[in-house]
Amino acid sequence: MCDNDVHLPEDHVAHGFEDTYDPKTMQTAFDKWSQTYDEEVKGMKYNGPKHVASSVAKLLPDKNVTILDLGCCTGLVGEELHKLGYNNVDGVDISEECIKLANEKKVYRKIYSEELSPDKQMSFQTGSYDVVMLVGAGMFLDIKGLKEWLRVTKSDGYTVIAIMESETQDEKFKPTVEEYECQGLVEKIHEETVDDYMQGNKGSILYYRPYRK
Repeated sequence: MCDNDVHLPEDHVAHGFEDTYDPKTMQTAFDKWSQTYDEEVKGMKYNGPKHVASSVAKLLPDKNVTILDLGCCTGLVGEELHKLGYNNVDGVDISEECIKLANEKKVYRKIYSEELSPDKQMSFQTGSYDVVMLVGAGMFLDIKGLKEWLRVTKSDGYTVIAIMESETQDEKFKPTVEEYECQGLVEKIHEETVDDYMQGNKGSILYYRPYRK
């Protein structure tokens, strides 16, 4: 089993992120980072949102599908989905300052202020969304939350996780996903590798489907 330690890059630590998944730490840090976030990640050559939106459009061309963007932050993923014609997109984030900025972009139906922790159930009903996605927030959210993300996903839908390719072999990510697969909770449906995900590095877009009895 995995513990709750996570090792963040130096640039993230500088913004107030400690080596932990603690929600209050994340909320405070993202509130402070919100005003410069878009510009800074642009400087990091972060293309994750664009890659994921394009991937979803290929697999799910129906623009009426419902999508939940976990850890939506300032709305970068919502912007890319909106450009491709997806208008049934909701977001959820813990940072009120990020939510304000995301709402200004007018690309989400609604953004919910909620804590995304493995030991807390979100307010959404089981099977609420065709797609539940986590893009670029993998280092900030505990992968054990996958159980809850799957719960909110429709039985024939997808839970989509987009992370750096190297993170798929992480000591916490890989064993946890494999454990849930062995428990019959999840099935990996599709995997896509993309170039230039961030800072010239490759990224992985993983599509999972919940098992329900």
